[in-house]
Amino acid sequence: MKKPVIALAVIAACLVVPVARMVGQDKEPVKEPLPHHGVWKLEMDDKIDGSLDPRSTGSHEFKLSVVNNRLVGRNTDPKWANEGHMTGDIVAGDPTPLVFIRQDRTAHKGGVTFYCGKLTKDGVCEGTYYANTGGTGDFRLTLQKAE
Repeated sequence: MKKPVIALAVIAACLVVPVARMVGQDKEPVKEPLPHHGVWKLEMDDKIDGSLDPRSTGSHEFKLSVVNNRLVGRNTDPKWANEGHMTGDIVAGDPTPLVFIRQDRTAHKGGVTFYCGKLTKDGVCEGTYYANTGGTGDFRLTLQKAE
């Protein structure tokens, strides 16, 4: 008695799945929040106040790649190679995605900086950072060139 019920369930699933895949196919494709490959400028200061202080703002360029809302990157300047390995996630949000990045700073004996921000407009992510070696502040990540 169980075999006919299982067979009926399998047949029903095979009929429903193709219909379910067609639902929503006429909608616009979802726009990716960040380009798959790009060069980004990271600016940061040393105070959390919601804006970058031009007197204490430093900057670096990073190459970032994004696949399935995961990102990985490195500093573009060879002399900063031990300062710049980045990994992170993009988390869907309403009205804007959140971006979480971990920067491993091996030149600082286990130093790690965490960035958490949101996309404020196309090609710009802003938020705050915290470094386990000391220091916090605001940051801005700005797309320089999509590749």
